[in-house]
Amino acid sequence: ACPKNLILFSWHGGEPTLLGIDYFRRIVELQRKYLPVGRKIVNAMQTNGTLLDEEWCHFLAMESFHVGISMDGPRELHDGYRVTKSEEYTHKRVVQSYRLLRKHRIICDVLCVVHNQNVRRPTAVFRFFKDLGVEYLQFIPLVVPREDGGVSEQSAPPDAYGNFLCKIFDEWVRYDIGRIVIQNFDEAT
Repeated sequence: ACPKNLILFSWHGGEPTLLGIDYFRRIVELQRKYLPVGRKIVNAMQTNGTLLDEEWCHFLAMESFHVGISMDGPRELHDGYRVTKSEEYTHKRVVQSYRLLRKHRIICDVLCVVHNQNVRRPTAVFRFFKDLGVEYLQFIPLVVPREDGGVSEQSAPPDAYGNFLCKIFDEWVRYDIGRIVIQNFDEAT
């Protein structure tokens, strides 16, 4: 039993859209059927965006889903790590999906994984998101552990990650505070 009035379902891990839209239609149907009196359900989904289309976005909008989309900056920085099983680049599709989510007025944030490539280009990454019209943004470092206790070369080096956030903060605080919400900075205040 959930002691709060708001019951949050977070669909994150793996790629939830692989379950199919009918799966989520059934989930929402069950949520309505078993919703306790006086409670409200909110569904949040984190997706790589590669399977979103008009049908998905219509459903997500109608059911008031909050959606996080994973995108790591401009094409050359995103496509280095975000490819399909068949090694196809995903940036173009993810940007189209982000625009589709916005078109349907779905509450949407961008989760940017900071890795060894984009960590060295904070200004390009941030300005890409600004140009795309992103309003909610968060940056998480890629940390891939090795068996020897260290981290892989794909991981964002700690000093570089700190510098990445500092560079973005400097631009954000001058020009974008109040226009773009960056979770990393909101949590620090």
